[in-house]
Amino acid sequence: MFNLISLVGGLVMLLPLSRLFLRIPALSSAAQPVPAPQGRQTGVGKLIFWGTLVVSAAVACLTFIPLSNATKFVFPDATNSVNTWFFPARMVNGVLLWSLVNGLFGLALFFGTHWLYGRRRGASSRTWGLRIGAKDFGKTLLLALLLVTSFYVLLSVIYGLFHSDYRFLVVAARPISARWFWVGLMYIVLLFVFFFSNSLRVNGSMRIAGHKKWVGYLIAALANSVGLAAIFVIQYVTFFSTGTVFWTDDWLYVNMLQSVLPMMVILPLFNRAFFTITGRVWLGPIVTVTLFAMMALGGSVIYVPLPH
Repeated sequence: MFNLISLVGGLVMLLPLSRLFLRIPALSSAAQPVPAPQGRQTGVGKLIFWGTLVVSAAVACLTFIPLSNATKFVFPDATNSVNTWFFPARMVNGVLLWSLVNGLFGLALFFGTHWLYGRRRGASSRTWGLRIGAKDFGKTLLLALLLVTSFYVLLSVIYGLFHSDYRFLVVAARPISARWFWVGLMYIVLLFVFFFSNSLRVNGSMRIAGHKKWVGYLIAALANSVGLAAIFVIQYVTFFSTGTVFWTDDWLYVNMLQSVLPMMVILPLFNRAFFTITGRVWLGPIVTVTLFAMMALGGSVIYVPLPH
């Protein structure tokens, strides 16, 4: 229980810490005033809004197991426990393919509905918090680096003093070794597509005038997690009904969701919170994808060549 408190505290710490770093004059322009939310939804707007949420949740549910199985062909060495430097985390590779496909699909939905409907109501890259200059983007990267470094420095100090890290059951943040760091970099690049897509959708199309703050957070969390949660429902309702789980050959991929699903609930909350702090959609996904990748890898196994 106290490790869970440490995990929550370590993550929540990043929000006030980002405000503190933004007081540094050299970093202050990484933030801007928060753009106004979208206007109240009309009948057509509500249909598009809820329709895209349902479609994206259905695609997330239906593609997870097939894309996890596709890792046998895309990443054959890791799947067969052969040491490799090419995406060596066998179980995380399933999440990687799923996130890449669903991230691209989410971006297609976002820009497709914008072209069909949103642009006629005044939506633009400025109202989404997407527009950013090269200089301010560099400052955003530096701010993200400071936040992630602070997170892991404090974690390493705690681990050094007490031999304890941030964790709850299978969700854990562990100190980073050099090997895990270099492996993590290759996953962060591809995972960023999904995390950026989520930030853009959560802050670009799900911030609606008239919604209470908690309602906006709840919708964002549900939209990002219902599809994967449905896999658990199917798996274990079948188990309690028949005595056998629904996915008998792919049960290990379903179990992987025990660590992925909580992160999917938390992700949009942090993307919204960082947007509220910076007025832009960039800082949230940069920070969260780094932490998610390292936590997912830390809870899995990698097959990398070791020096003799």
